[in-house]
Amino acid sequence: MALHKVGSVSGISDGEMQVVDAGGEEVLLLKTEGQVYAVAAICTHALGYLDQGDLEEFTVFCPLHEGSFDVRTGAALTLPCTEPLKTFPVKVEGDDIFVEA
Repeated sequence: MALHKVGSVSGISDGEMQVVDAGGEEVLLLKTEGQVYAVAAICTHALGYLDQGDLEEFTVFCPLHEGSFDVRTGAALTLPCTEPLKTFPVKVEGDDIFVEA
């Protein structure tokens, strides 16, 4: 696994989500409560892009069936989602955001 620069802290607002490429993997980069997280960009249930759903604190909701995941752990929180999301380590250096993938 390698570190990939995927964005900047100043380029993502609190409560914002964006899909980025981290070494060929589609990753959902998001910022909530001042922290940056990275999880798989696509729902494990029905292949919906999570950046098109909602983010409430540490919970992201799939736009297709409103299943939800904890962005800190990837855990599936509500049905119909049962499989967790893959999570990626995030490293912030200055204003740069790196994801290990």
